[in-house]
Amino acid sequence: MAARAYRFAIFDELRPVLARMQGPIGEWDDVVPGGVMLWPGMLVGVLAPDGRVFACDTFSDGPWYEVTAEHEACFLIVLGAEYRAAPELLGLLPLRPAGATNCAGCGGTGHERGTGWVCFGCGSLGWVRVEAESVTAPAPVRPPGR
Repeated sequence: MAARAYRFAIFDELRPVLARMQGPIGEWDDVVPGGVMLWPGMLVGVLAPDGRVFACDTFSDGPWYEVTAEHEACFLIVLGAEYRAAPELLGLLPLRPAGATNCAGCGGTGHERGTGWVCFGCGSLGWVRVEAESVTAPAPVRPPGR
């Protein structure tokens, strides 16, 4: 059984921001009509109008896929908020649940120690769910201008 896509609840106040972010996104519009490009790096991220996140690993020329892991979806949202200068996207992130623990990769800051790069291990949330499996994080992504 395939994992279900992780889906953010798009709140009404965010819709004008997403409309402002839309534009010519080239090949990505074929994959996610009406989507908003979050991050054009090695792991391209696109937010669909229904709250799903799609990604493509361009480093390995991988196929497009729906993101199923919370930490990966959050990681791309945080990158999008920073790269696209849209801090309103951060309102999509989940609140820290009771019992969550600080992420070992970033010490609870959401950004890698010493580099300021967005932490993939926790999706830049700074915490991980107790029931979540540990994630081996790839090299962090450094947003432009940091």
